[in-house]
Amino acid sequence: MNIFESIRRATRRTEPFHSQFLADALAESIGGDRSLFEAVWQMTTPEGWKIPEDAQVSAEEVVRRGRRVDIVIKCESPKRLIVGIEVKTTDSSATTGQLRTYHEDLADKFDEYKVTMAYVTPFNRKRAADKADSLPTVKEYDEFCETHPTARHVSWLDIAAIPWNGNQLWQQHQLYVYQHISSQEKLHLSTTRDRSLDQFFGGECVDAFWGALRDLGIESLE
Repeated sequence: MNIFESIRRATRRTEPFHSQFLADALAESIGGDRSLFEAVWQMTTPEGWKIPEDAQVSAEEVVRRGRRVDIVIKCESPKRLIVGIEVKTTDSSATTGQLRTYHEDLADKFDEYKVTMAYVTPFNRKRAADKADSLPTVKEYDEFCETHPTARHVSWLDIAAIPWNGNQLWQQHQLYVYQHISSQEKLHLSTTRDRSLDQFFGGECVDAFWGALRDLGIESLE
């Protein structure tokens, strides 16, 4: 049994679960097997940001006007640094300007810290290859990176490939990433479907619709 499969069957709004799970795993890694934390730190931070000996990880960090940043990593030494991580489990749930807004929010809240942003989504440009330009998450990151070149775009596949000696839940999550969040089927669907549905109903709603069809054994309407 895979607990993440059970969550998917119980609710279509699964993104907060995966965001919280990653935050909890990072926090556990800091005090134990540090391979996960250190790998994610290197993936999400600019070159030259040394791995801290200690850090605090929070989920759903409240910033201006009640907005919430999915994951925030804060360290005090050797420098005061903040890593904001925006998490997406579907490429269609990208929101234009969200990375810029969250970066400004974090810089305002933690004005004595140096702030950087990372985007964790099913596919980044490297993982999506020739289909990258059709993904809204890639577009959002590219536009943000024009003014914030130290930002990082990480695929869930990169995180799932980290050989962390966690627990059975981590292994279940790795499998879920490969089979659902970042499956090649998802990439094909994201790059071929009619984007007007996303604009009208919202990306998460449309993903839920297609997911329900797959659960019924309906793979395509073509």
